Amino acid sequence: MKFNVFVYMLCVECKKIYKFDFGTNFFLAIALICSSLGMFAPIFYIDSYNPTTKLVVSAIAIPVFILGLIILSGINKKERNCKVCNGKKTLIRHDTPKSIEIIKENNLSLPEKPVEPPKPKTPWQVD
Repeated sequence: MKFNVFVYMLCVECKKIYKFDFGTNFFLAIALICSSLGMFAPIFYIDSYNPTTKLVVSAIAIPVFILGLIILSGINKKERNCKVCNGKKTLIRHDTPKSIEIIKENNLSLPEKPVEPPKPKTPWQVD
C-alpha cells in the first residue's frame, strides 16, 4: 500500500514547482515512535515487572524512539535541495508568503500533474 503524503515545493532559482512524496518515511517514523512509547506503557502501569525486564525494555525502546525522531527530522531536511539546478536549500513550500510572491511575479501556476524531479543517475548510466 502506498501512502500519498506529498507537498508542493518551489525552487527559488529555477522557478519550477515540484511534488515531493514523503509518505513512507513519515509513517515509518510515526510507527517507530508510537511503538517505542507502547513498549514503555506496561512499565508504568504494572509494578510487578522485574528490574531486568525494565532494563531490557528500555534498552530496546529508547533506540527505537531515537531512530523515529531521526527519520522524522530528516524528512524536512532532505527536501530542501533542488535536484535540477543543484541548489542548496533553494526549495520552499508553495504556500509561504515568499513563494506566493515569486509565483505571482513569474506568472506560475500549480500544475495539474506536478513535475517530479529527475532521479539521479548511477555512475554507469550514460546519457
